[in-house]
Amino acid sequence: MTQEEFLDNPTNDTHFRIFLWLALEKTIGSVTELGCGYGSTPYLQKYCEEKQRYLLSADSKWEWANKFKDMQIRKPDWYE
Repeated sequence: MTQEEFLDNPTNDTHFRIFLWLALEKTIGSVTELGCGYGSTPYLQKYCEEKQRYLLSADSKWEWANKFKDMQIRKPDWYE
């Protein structure tokens, strides 16, 4: 995924992706996303798949985790 694709169609809700892109480019290894959403999860999934980095996305709200159920998403038990 190119930087242009990752930063495509910025809105008030997705302007944070520039910082997410910079963090991804400056780090190695696994990526953990706390809170799923259309503004980040699909982008992280594609980026991590192409870079062969493990992505774990978690959300405390099942309805959000369920929206991305075809990805490796889980609803954590925060009390564990």
